[in-house]
Amino acid sequence: MRSCLWLVHCQKVRTPNAEGLNLFIRYCYLIKAEDTVELRSQVLGCNVVAEVLNNSRSLFIAESILAAFEAFLATSLDSQLIPHQPNIRFQIISSDSVANVIDFHIKEEDGETFETLIEVKHSANESYITGLNPESLNKTLTELIIQVIFKIAFVSNPEQYFERLLQDELAFSRALDFTNVAVAVWNILGKSPKLQLTDWRLSDSDKHFPSQRTNIWNTETVQNTSQQRANVVSPKPGQGEPPPELKSIDHLKHRDRKILSLINVHLWDKAGWCGVGVGFIPNSQNLPLLQLAFLFRDENASKKIFAQWREAVGDTDVEEKIRVSIITGIDADNPAAYRVVIGTNPDCLEVSSNSQVLLGYRIHTMEPSNSRNIDQFISAFENLGFYILTPGYIAQDSSSPDFFWELGIMKRQISIRPAWQIGEHDFDICGIQPDDKIIIPEDVKDPPVVAALARLRKLKYR
Repeated sequence: MRSCLWLVHCQKVRTPNAEGLNLFIRYCYLIKAEDTVELRSQVLGCNVVAEVLNNSRSLFIAESILAAFEAFLATSLDSQLIPHQPNIRFQIISSDSVANVIDFHIKEEDGETFETLIEVKHSANESYITGLNPESLNKTLTELIIQVIFKIAFVSNPEQYFERLLQDELAFSRALDFTNVAVAVWNILGKSPKLQLTDWRLSDSDKHFPSQRTNIWNTETVQNTSQQRANVVSPKPGQGEPPPELKSIDHLKHRDRKILSLINVHLWDKAGWCGVGVGFIPNSQNLPLLQLAFLFRDENASKKIFAQWREAVGDTDVEEKIRVSIITGIDADNPAAYRVVIGTNPDCLEVSSNSQVLLGYRIHTMEPSNSRNIDQFISAFENLGFYILTPGYIAQDSSSPDFFWELGIMKRQISIRPAWQIGEHDFDICGIQPDDKIIIPEDVKDPPVVAALARLRKLKYR
């Protein structure tokens, strides 16, 4: 079983604009008087949210974490670090059990949403911020950043990556320069900054101050948002050599990248995808419920994968957000072998024309002695027009799987095609390996897969 990330680039034309520093400007607006608030950022295309209690201590800690995270990864868009997790959530919690510095815990990704959850605890002591040891905070933030990086991204060469950041760019120094948010705010706004709307209420006055503004204050932002919606496009495979801007990040900002993946990498690693099963689901009405089952070694992880999918697409994938591909003819030495690719359906994407999109896929190779089972599945699907995608569990020492039909997802689309039809920019190139012995019919001249194999081998050996 392999993983694959697809990079999709939507070309854009941009005019230079002035963007101010964004590490501390969150304090330029007033926070509503609610029990909890969310601070949001985008780093490497990941949506980062800090869920925090609405008090100065918790807000300062949340700002320190986001500032350090943003600054450390500011120059990593063109690095060997490839993010696969679309969402990161920090839960900032006040706790009596924390004495001198923050504690953090990265929780297991066993929920029903595609996000990495990090619980951060800080002291509930009123003097916590003033007495905080900056060195201790910086050390803990350093550990937090490193652990989160390996949780949300693939790092092909960690030693080289961190050497570049730490020695050449002094990334930790850059990141930790922005972590003492409390001091920065106090130096400008004083020890009792008014961060909430209620802080400005005049308790001894009934005066009313009507708005003098005739236009909305964020007209430019609203116009830019409307323009971005108007520039929405559907990604399409290109032709020929990739354009230079595909690899260039000169005009790319972190918010321009999107991670649109339905693959929870750590959960799939834990589940251990080991096979594919086909057949019919037994039912009291004797309905022909065609089944395509993914078999895993870990029962709980397999159930969680499908629970997350059902939360994302429902028990019927009406929009066909999940793309299933079966690629045949991948091995001339075993004509019955085929490969299954699962991931986000690019046909369902609508992204801004200035976006760079990362899609995640999982791949598994089946090597049966004959094609009877897959042929029967294809024939049944052509007759019925639908199938149920289900999880299954099979132990190492067992040949009889258990299926969890209650977690099934009905689908009406599946891509079934011979490998020789797949070109170098085809989305199904994830299902082609450089050393494949593709079966090519004798009457086919210049099959697209030849260019695909050439490009894969070039990438492999460069």
